[in-house]
Amino acid sequence: MYPSASNIPLTARTAIAADLNTALINALDLHSQVKTAHWNIKGAHFVSLHTLLDDIATELLAFTDDIAERAVILGGYANGTSQAIAQHSSLEKLPTQIVQDIPLISLIASRIGATVAVLKSARQTADEHTDIDTSDLLTGA
Repeated sequence: MYPSASNIPLTARTAIAADLNTALINALDLHSQVKTAHWNIKGAHFVSLHTLLDDIATELLAFTDDIAERAVILGGYANGTSQAIAQHSSLEKLPTQIVQDIPLISLIASRIGATVAVLKSARQTADEHTDIDTSDLLTGA
């Protein structure tokens, strides 16, 4: 951990920053899977789902930046490299052979659910340490 102007104790900042990095890694992995689905989706619902997936990807990037910056504010290091994502993401790989609209969207939906669970866990850690700013950030995400 790096020095921080935060008045949150070091042990709490360490735990919160670690959870923020877990959330960051999973959200970045989700972003890449959503963009891959956006590029490859086929089927009767192509137009609406292609647009929806692009909107989701845009939203994901916005809050990953906020999550990373919060980890750094707390004195942590934001690690969003592709190597870290490949090594530490808890999301299942997106199978390349599934491109039909409904089956592919079902896979994306399950990954969104898994990412939300990671965000909720990180928020619980922030709540336990009375870090209202991080809790609010994660609630917004």
